Amino acid sequence: MSLAVRVFWHYDSWHTVDSRLLRLHIPIVTDDLVDFQISHEDLRWRPGELWYGDFSFPHRLHNRSDIERIHLVIDVETNDAIRKMLPKSMHMQRHARNRARKRCAQMFRYWNRFFGTDKQLASAQRARAG
Repeated sequence: MSLAVRVFWHYDSWHTVDSRLLRLHIPIVTDDLVDFQISHEDLRWRPGELWYGDFSFPHRLHNRSDIERIHLVIDVETNDAIRKMLPKSMHMQRHARNRARKRCAQMFRYWNRFFGTDKQLASAQRARAG
């Protein structure tokens, strides 16, 4: 990801263990000045680690650093063999995740309807600043 890039709140309904694609990240180059959130969690993924992110929940990223963020991103087709490799707790929490996902999507739509998208808010802020 290029320098000073900002990815506003959004969600990818298909990037979840509960759907068709599981997205894995292996950070290669990153920095503490990269702000990354999935839902309410601030995340710090370190180089060389393997991470699964449930990107069906709202997420955003802002690279405030002066270095390019580089991740190896792997999309894995979700099937029974893959699900067997995951912790049992993930299977047990599926219904709770689905309820939370629906609630997040609903709140995301309300927020954008009444307050505007992050991109619209940033544009308005720049216009006020002059």
